[in-house]
Amino acid sequence: MLITTDTVTEHPKGAGLASILTAGALPSTHAVVLPASRHRHILAIAEWGHLATDGLVTVWDSVAASRLADLTMVRPAVAAWVRASAGAKSMNGRQITGEINRVLLCDMPPYPLLASQPRDSWPRFLAAWTALQPWRAVTPLWAATKILSITSDTT
Repeated sequence: MLITTDTVTEHPKGAGLASILTAGALPSTHAVVLPASRHRHILAIAEWGHLATDGLVTVWDSVAASRLADLTMVRPAVAAWVRASAGAKSMNGRQITGEINRVLLCDMPPYPLLASQPRDSWPRFLAAWTALQPWRAVTPLWAATKILSITSDTT
């Protein structure tokens, strides 16, 4: 849900919020509320310029916007690599999603994943991966940003 001084816009399952949140810091006239689980009681903790999610309210600044952009860049590569690997293992959709999430939690990308990327993109890919490390340690934030980074081809 995007709240401004004039409007409240529902974004079911966070759809469409990534483009808003990767654009830069939230202005002091905007707040985003994103339940990462079924909890719907978080509206009361919303603050201007912040992302509110289950048990956490965090300022949404340019660093957060950049990290989310990094995650939206990395996640499709992980999803494609996991799907390509899953073919030989006959995994179902839920298992594939679980594996995508497991890989994204790694401190460093597995070498076969990195090797599946164009070699000239490795420095950027590794920098993006490393930039996500602070979020991996904050469970509610990581859960919310995973939701924000999901697209139809990265679930």
